[in-house]
Amino acid sequence: MIAALLAGSGILSGCTKKTQWAATFFQPWKQHADMSEQDWSKLFADIQQLGFRQIYIQWLGHTHGTDNWMLSDQTIKNLLNIANSQGMSLVIGLPYDNRWNDVLGSDSLSEISRFFDQTVEAADALIQHSSWANHSAVKGWYIPYELEQYNWSHKQKALLLADWLKTLAATISRYSNAMPSISTYCSQLQTQQTMASLWSGIIQYGAQVRPLLQDGAGVYGQQQTEELDQLQRYFQSQKITFDLIIELFQQQQPISKDLQDFTAVSASPDRIKHQLRRFEASGARHAIAFAAYPWLTNETETAEHLRSQWDSLGY
Repeated sequence: MIAALLAGSGILSGCTKKTQWAATFFQPWKQHADMSEQDWSKLFADIQQLGFRQIYIQWLGHTHGTDNWMLSDQTIKNLLNIANSQGMSLVIGLPYDNRWNDVLGSDSLSEISRFFDQTVEAADALIQHSSWANHSAVKGWYIPYELEQYNWSHKQKALLLADWLKTLAATISRYSNAMPSISTYCSQLQTQQTMASLWSGIIQYGAQVRPLLQDGAGVYGQQQTEELDQLQRYFQSQKITFDLIIELFQQQQPISKDLQDFTAVSASPDRIKHQLRRFEASGARHAIAFAAYPWLTNETETAEHLRSQWDSLGY
């Protein structure tokens, strides 16, 4: 079905448009741990046909929660082999520690520091002892958390964050030449902290991480927040390389903290065009989609409509 629609739009029929999407995220969940190699191969092929040559695997699993899971070493090796065979590469997300939300709400510096120490140790052990970290399809590492200004407004807490990022990045750099990346977004909750001041502290502390700035269109539509503008101007003024995450969904209702009531549909082609125009003016190095799966690969009416217009959305 996807191949047929893409052929109709010109993507598979010798079109001249040069796709410049750098990558797409893929967010695995517990059910993906049991997917067959054939299903993974089809999924990657569908994503590649949409013009993506790199996939950010958002995380390898979830730990320290009530329903822990992890992609097996064999599954990860299979994914890397599939990516290689299809001319693709993967950025690997570290396992997501479910205590992150506790850290966000905590005022205990010792609790936060302990969490940070444990996640650095876990990352070091994972990369050091994995059988696939040196695979040629591994193009970098992703820290699977999202930074915003509201929960890091406390000065000492923000300092611990900067120290953690510096330490974690240095740990990853022992195994990879690519700077690890982490997502960041502008919270709408009121605080004296700004995104620019948060990131200024992180960068001045010496943390060698690459920010992936979420454009927020999946929640706020075409409205651009002043916080986002300020952060982009700060990155440009400091010559900091950053990428822009372009959200391909449209949230349908306010979301709860536990994400249980999240509902969304694929964004309209017109909104994606607007986002790409903003990308061009942002100073970002690359556009990264969130996410081809499921918002482009689904068989829903909105996904099929977006997919049918995909060829016209180049920039």
